[in-house]
Amino acid sequence: MKLLYIWNEDYLNMEKYNKTGFLLNSEYEVKYSEQDNRLIIEKNYNYVPSFWGKNILDVMAVVGDNGSGKTMLLNYLMNIINSIEVGEYSHEFFAVFKSEDEKKIKIYVTSKFKYIEVPYCLDQYSIVEIGTSKDTRIQKYKVGYFTNALTLNDYQKNRNHIFDASIGGLIRGDFEENYEMHYMDLNDNIILNYYGNQFMRTTKFIFSTEMGKIQTLIRRPQKIQILLNSYRVNEEYVISELKKMDNKEINDILAKPKFDLEFCFRKMKGYGTLVSKLLISLIINLFKEICIPVTSNDNRIEETLIFLRTLEYKGFYLDYDMFYTITNFIENINRSVVNNKNYKNHEYYNRTCKKYLNFVAWINKNKDYFNSDSVIISNELCTIEVNEKNEKFMLELLEHYEKTSFAFPYLKFNFGLSAGEFNFLNLFANIYSILENSEKGEVSVIKNTYIGGIKCTDLLLIFDEADLSLHPRWQQQYLYWLLKFIESVFPMCRVHILIATHSPIMLSDFPQDNVIYLNHKEEISMKREVKTFGSNIHDLFLDSFFLSDSGTIGEFAEKKINQIVEQLNEDELLENEMEDISKIINFVGDDLIRNQLLKIYNKRANSPLLYKKKEENSESVDMTINLLKLQKEQIERMIKELEQRKYDKNYN
Repeated sequence: MKLLYIWNEDYLNMEKYNKTGFLLNSEYEVKYSEQDNRLIIEKNYNYVPSFWGKNILDVMAVVGDNGSGKTMLLNYLMNIINSIEVGEYSHEFFAVFKSEDEKKIKIYVTSKFKYIEVPYCLDQYSIVEIGTSKDTRIQKYKVGYFTNALTLNDYQKNRNHIFDASIGGLIRGDFEENYEMHYMDLNDNIILNYYGNQFMRTTKFIFSTEMGKIQTLIRRPQKIQILLNSYRVNEEYVISELKKMDNKEINDILAKPKFDLEFCFRKMKGYGTLVSKLLISLIINLFKEICIPVTSNDNRIEETLIFLRTLEYKGFYLDYDMFYTITNFIENINRSVVNNKNYKNHEYYNRTCKKYLNFVAWINKNKDYFNSDSVIISNELCTIEVNEKNEKFMLELLEHYEKTSFAFPYLKFNFGLSAGEFNFLNLFANIYSILENSEKGEVSVIKNTYIGGIKCTDLLLIFDEADLSLHPRWQQQYLYWLLKFIESVFPMCRVHILIATHSPIMLSDFPQDNVIYLNHKEEISMKREVKTFGSNIHDLFLDSFFLSDSGTIGEFAEKKINQIVEQLNEDELLENEMEDISKIINFVGDDLIRNQLLKIYNKRANSPLLYKKKEENSESVDMTINLLKLQKEQIERMIKELEQRKYDKNYN
């Protein structure tokens, strides 16, 4: 499926573009006549298949000045696709898709447009009324949304059927998941929580094979810092939940002086080290998974008693090795629960305990590695160098951590990157995070869908404010590397890309048929006779970004230059004023503008009105001499350049 065209009839948030159509592809020309309810679909014979890559169907740029509605349009697209998926809608619209599998055009319509006429279309087509049956859904068509801009709309909007990797969406999504699982409360810092989760996503990407595909674009971080989160908040929550069970034996244990969930481990060898704190974090997470009810009718009293009785066992006060102590404790828990005939979920408890035992065994196996030159440990901080030697270690650590951090994210990650580098790296990490393995081990795109594990065949990727925080050099490379990465990461999907940008550098990568122009001062213009592909950036600034009426320099500079011209045309100027003006003229970087200002200045400086004052002040004379010398140097340089050109032309 590829989205070709949408028509907005009366969406409230799109009032500016009500009764407006948007062409979102370069393969077809689509036009709708509201007057006679007719839709014309024609092929664009300038379209070049595989222009963007093997599996990339099309790439469109959405450009325009601030307030033109770029972000609004992208949000509207997601709203439409969500409406088709759900089978419900609150406004009238229609959307034209091309089904690559069926080799036909599919027009999804609301009730108002169910009798739309298609008098001309070379391909087969069908009209599908939204919500009339389950077959109207586009099940294998998924959408990913990415932006480095933080907006209230992204934070508040719950896009159920969109993989929302906007900063606002990730902050909201990470918080909702963590709050739902009770490892953070409403008073916790949701921004720090987002960064913790984002570091996790990015760390997994850094050590993935896909990172190597952009290695020449952005440097891999040299080191990763891993810090332990305090488990005290999580422990306090667990104890408060135990008290709600209102069980006498549980309450008696909790009432003992200085009770906490780690009290039985204080005598073990190595207590107080970073590794021991890591192991205790595992115990608290295990306790939470096994003992804390998931629903209100979920009774976990017996499991809790087994856990607490095991904690009460005096043998744990012996001076044992910490790995032996922790392993023995988990095995006792597992044995007691699994052997109890009153429990029905033996498999669940056994599986849960096993993943924690596996992590403890892995830490024990790699305990010497934690003290090697590759890993630097200080207090609650672990620093790991990013290299091939540590790759296996880090990936295994992350794999175990991911399986055991569900109840409480006890680690947080940090890289030594600049904000721009981190944002750019996050872009690729978030794209990579869409991937999910199916039960058969096949790579698919099946996240964030109520349908379940249906293999994705078509993917729409939306990038808003693509150039935000990017150095011009990265803007120049952005599209090339993005396409290269997507082509590699999603070989199983057909990909359609929409990019909203302000950058004329990026726009020079797009043919004119692949550019959607928006302008808040004028009507929408789907196409303009501007050959953007490989075009001069200065020209793109003027035409495509609506600066032709504003000039090409900053407004402050423009006003200051005009002020100088006005001053030089005044009847009288003081000597110090003339000196300041000469300094400002030397600031001007454009040779043409600076030379014109110098002409006006010299004309005024040599006027009789000012000459008498110059005789009284030798500094002004020196200033004029210096300006004349500057002009002389410029003229001599121009002569040399022209002579060199003449020589090259004659002898080459």
